[in-house]
Formats: sequence, structure tokens, C-alpha cells
Amino acid sequence: MKKNKGFTLIELIAIIVLLGLLALIVVPKVKDIIETSREKALEEQIGRIEEEAKKYALEIINDIPENELGFYISLDDLKDNGYLEDKDIIDPTNKEKMTGCVVVKYIESDDKYTYNYQTDCSE
Repeated sequence: MKKNKGFTLIELIAIIVLLGLLALIVVPKVKDIIETSREKALEEQIGRIEEEAKKYALEIINDIPENELGFYISLDDLKDNGYLEDKDIIDPTNKEKMTGCVVVKYIESDDKYTYNYQTDCSE
């Protein structure tokens, strides 16, 4: 007598249901991990942009009027002067070119400059 080697229909359905449940649990977690890593990459990229803006500001600081307490450095200025490349201004969260600038402000009480990236430079 030969034994039939294989899975029954009920066993196959049970496996498919288990795989579906597993996918329901895993897929959202993987999406969250990917989103978190993209946001972290953006934060690191903004940090690099601010660091390059500091270097550029040191180069041009003598051209800034003394009564000026703040100024803007656009990403295009940083790129045009060799501080950034095209790949440095691509937003990792949406793969689009970043716009905006680094706002450089002098804080008199601390006697230092602050450098903050912002997307809207119309202020």
C-alpha cells in the first residue's frame, strides 16, 4: 500500500493564513524602520550642510557689514562655491532637490554665530 505524500487543502490554507498574518505584522514595522532611517539621514545631511555653511561664512565674514546681525546662505551659494555637490542637496526622504538656506545669526550675549537650515528663506 502506497502512502500519499503531500499536503491537504486545509494544511495549505492554514499556511497561507499564517503567512498573511506574518506579513500584516512585519510590513508596517519594515516601513517604519525605513522611514526612520530616511529621517535620520536627512538630519545628518542637514548637519553637514550647516557645517559647510560655517566654513563658507568664515570665508565671507569680512564682506558682511558689521551692523548685520544675521544673513542667509543659500544652498546654491554653497554649491556654486564648491562646498556642496548635487548629491549633497537631494532630500533622502523624497529624492527631490532641497531648497532653502542656512540662516546665520549673531548672538551677542554668547558672542557667537548660530547656523540653522530652513526651507523658507523669505523672512
